[in-house]
Amino acid sequence: LSRFQREAEAAASVKSPYVGDVFDIAKTADGRPFIVAEYLDGQELANYVRARGKLEVEQAVRITRQICHALSAAHRKGIVHRDMKPENVFLVGDMQAPTVKVIDFGISKVHDEGKPALTKTGMIMGTPSYMAPEQARGERVDLRVDIYAVGAILYELVTGQRPFERNDPTATLTAVLLEEPARPCSLNPHLPEALEMVIQRAMAKAASDRYQTMDDFESELSSFVERGTTVTTIAPPGGSASSPQTDQQRKKDAKGSNLDKIAH
Repeated sequence: LSRFQREAEAAASVKSPYVGDVFDIAKTADGRPFIVAEYLDGQELANYVRARGKLEVEQAVRITRQICHALSAAHRKGIVHRDMKPENVFLVGDMQAPTVKVIDFGISKVHDEGKPALTKTGMIMGTPSYMAPEQARGERVDLRVDIYAVGAILYELVTGQRPFERNDPTATLTAVLLEEPARPCSLNPHLPEALEMVIQRAMAKAASDRYQTMDDFESELSSFVERGTTVTTIAPPGGSASSPQTDQQRKKDAKGSNLDKIAH
């Protein structure tokens, strides 16, 4: 119940067009807790990749940059997601150029001195294939575990396979700690080597060797968008069919969309 409350509070506090909105948390008359969240009509990124296989570089980068924007907003609030994976990225709108919604802050780490920690050092939580080494060891973590996980997601988008996937979670964790994933270019010969280097830096074993902020990671990715193009977003449900927003316009977005609500 504490994590359920934490998920609602964390998601509601992050203001980004790329994070699924949470409007309220309450209990039914018979005591069952529920979250009132933004209605999302689309599909998980995991299913999207499963159906299409590896994505073109521009599309993979476009999706990843939106994830970076979402997590950058969370990090500014002192929130580390800690379970970034394709299943927690929901795609809405035109599936040829989908808009990202990051969801499920259930095991997020929130920097709040006034509340007790829900995770102790030595406790391992997350999804092994996308887990940074320090997270796999149960060490104290910071925002750089999200950078690693987003690097692992991008790896999967451009290669069509996870960087680490073994027969069981323990073997996967061991691989995360001791092995290097196959080079992305060896799995996708059409991948620019420069993008491979970006992925490898994001997924560095040592947190100090990674990008130190999500904005730094996103800035590196921006160079792989074709000249003259921008990351775009769709009009929200119930909104006007206006032209796509640019990055600069999104930063000014006040999130005033009048979205439907559902009990989740």
